[in-house]
Amino acid sequence: MGSTATPIDVERFRDRTGIGTDDAYRLLADSRVRTTLLVLRENEVVGIDRLVEAVFRVESTVRADVVRIELVHVTLPKLEEYGLLDRERDDGRLVVERGLSAEAFAAAVVTADRA
Repeated sequence: MGSTATPIDVERFRDRTGIGTDDAYRLLADSRVRTTLLVLRENEVVGIDRLVEAVFRVESTVRADVVRIELVHVTLPKLEEYGLLDRERDDGRLVVERGLSAEAFAAAVVTADRA
């Protein structure tokens, strides 16, 4: 199962987050962003190691160290820039706390009963 198979209602995501249409489409076109939001949908707060592991399980076509680098330097800063999550240090660990994005993303995921 890959994150690209997750049907998303982008308009609903846009409405719930207040992110502009172009930015919402651009964000959700990125499979790493969608996978990260799926993980955060299930976990309000997650350490970076657990996040990397969960994303790697879905996107196992790249090495775990590549997933970590891209999460820390690309995906998480992008989501933080839009105010969709917060990153902070807790006892020396990087902790990711979901923001509105996880709830908005959960509401925007098209399930079989809503399709």
